[in-house]
Amino acid sequence: MPTKKALVIAVEDYQDPHIKPVTFAKADAEAFAAVLESHGLEKRDIWPLINQGATQGILRSKLRLFTASLDPEDTAFVFYAGHGFADQNKNYLTCHDSQVPDLVGTSISMQSVFDGLRKSAAKHVIMFFDSCHSGLVLDESMRGIYSDLSEEELDDFFSESKSRLCFTACRSDEVSRSNATLGHGIWTYHLIEAFAANAPEATEKASLITPTSLQNYLSSSVKRTLRRLYTTPVIQTPWLAGGLSRDFVIADVSPILEERRRVAAPRVRHLTRALFKHEVIATVKSLRGFRKGVHHVPQYASSSAHGFIHSIAEDELREDVDEVFRALRTHFKFKRKDLTLSPPEDGGASILTPDFDYHVSVRLDEDDLSQVVWCREVSNVRAPDVIESDSFNDVFDDKFDTIELRFDGVVDIEELITRMEDVLPDDVSLDYGTDDSYCELVPEHASYRIRIESKTLSVVRDHRTSPRQLLLDFQGFQKLLSGRELMKALPWGKAKGAS
Repeated sequence: MPTKKALVIAVEDYQDPHIKPVTFAKADAEAFAAVLESHGLEKRDIWPLINQGATQGILRSKLRLFTASLDPEDTAFVFYAGHGFADQNKNYLTCHDSQVPDLVGTSISMQSVFDGLRKSAAKHVIMFFDSCHSGLVLDESMRGIYSDLSEEELDDFFSESKSRLCFTACRSDEVSRSNATLGHGIWTYHLIEAFAANAPEATEKASLITPTSLQNYLSSSVKRTLRRLYTTPVIQTPWLAGGLSRDFVIADVSPILEERRRVAAPRVRHLTRALFKHEVIATVKSLRGFRKGVHHVPQYASSSAHGFIHSIAEDELREDVDEVFRALRTHFKFKRKDLTLSPPEDGGASILTPDFDYHVSVRLDEDDLSQVVWCREVSNVRAPDVIESDSFNDVFDDKFDTIELRFDGVVDIEELITRMEDVLPDDVSLDYGTDDSYCELVPEHASYRIRIESKTLSVVRDHRTSPRQLLLDFQGFQKLLSGRELMKALPWGKAKGAS
């Protein structure tokens, strides 16, 4: 019976203090090994070699044993995160005990890895290298040592057979970047997202990861992430070597998606009611259409005052939806017929997509007529899985500070507060208004608060963030309170006393 086996290697720390650590290599390898288990690999079929477990002697021994264990119908995954270098056009992978005075003698030649795999009986060999980079390590976010890796040697091995394939983090003369916020190498982070079924763009036919779909996704997502994280242009070009056809399936994420839908069914039902939003105050005079010496700040909250605000904000409303419209077409590959654009009218503009609606509006602040309130929101979610995708989060990254979920009915806030005061854990504080119109829960050390009103529960941050982070905040809150009586007091289904 065909199986998948994996050799997962990471060298983050080195015995030789002159070799700088490879930031997040250990986290990369451990996360990749973990995600492979979700694809049916047993622990016995995953061979992790990390730091002290990746000395030159251990690597040679385990490589020999690993290749000998492969059967004719097996698929072999090989993952390596660490420093790589070339000597006289021959590539080497560093080991935990590699030494600068004798790097060649204390490292593993890539050719020896290829020789072992060439002699193995495996039907398919798929390699992932986060080690193609150049130059000395200038800081801890750069992964490189000595001279450029030779692409020619990689091409030679992977062009020999259509059963071999190699993905690398960048071209040989570039640097592979890592990021503290992601906690991973940027390329490996997106590789893991693809295998974890968190990136629909990495699949064909909704669930099949192929060489083409994976490479296209890695190329585009790494580029987008670098553009978001760096203020100056940074070049990192994911590279693919090998002759596998477009029809070859690297992985099928459909079992993961099915299990996710089954487990998350209650959560998904609530996400169809999710509203992402952000409101910000601005002055009337800051609106682009306001003309000093011609226009005046409204004195009364009349219909004409509201109409005046709508008219002088029209250009900004149009610019906002135009920008989102272009982003939706770029990241979702929507066709023009898929999007319905409603131009500015009565202080608002909208875009309807097959999966959700986007709306931006501006209104006069009736409590302070010198101000206006801008509101941007995504609502009417028709495809809950989409809001967890990279595409959605790329379009709306840093756009919202609130996710709001509607209850099934009306919640008795006074009764809820009374129950909470008896069962709330010590590390969650409770606040509420004197009129019992709302209550707020704030977990200790958290960057968010939970606001509960009669018809809604909202996760609120003090600053804008990604939709994915707001969902993680909500899930973190659920986890914090899981198993407590308090969870029964929260109206996930038909609210008690609902009308």
